Amino acid sequence: MKKISLTIITIVMTMILCCGCDCTNNTQYELISMSNSAQADGHFFIGCGSMREIPVFYFYYKDGDGAIRLDYKRVDRSVIYEDTDNAYVIINYNETCEFHVPKNSVIRTFELNVKDIGK
Repeated sequence: MKKISLTIITIVMTMILCCGCDCTNNTQYELISMSNSAQADGHFFIGCGSMREIPVFYFYYKDGDGAIRLDYKRVDRSVIYEDTDNAYVIINYNETCEFHVPKNSVIRTFELNVKDIGK
């Protein structure tokens, strides 16, 4: 009896793992535009409440049906590659994101603000 129960459990678990979720579903879309910003996340009631800043990338992409859609992904779950002439985004099954953009698309700035400490 134990052997039959174990066999049934093994078959059911195999079916769930194989059919329940496509864990390799990484989807690529044409990237239309992209910017970085901070998303306010929290609870508000007539201007009062708590919030925390979550840095995100906002981007427009062209969906499979040709529609242009707005989305955002957290910066800490995203990477940017400057490696293509035709920009695209890959949204991975685990909600990480790969942005592939043309070389020199990322604006590089350096700003040092050193106060005169006197001599």
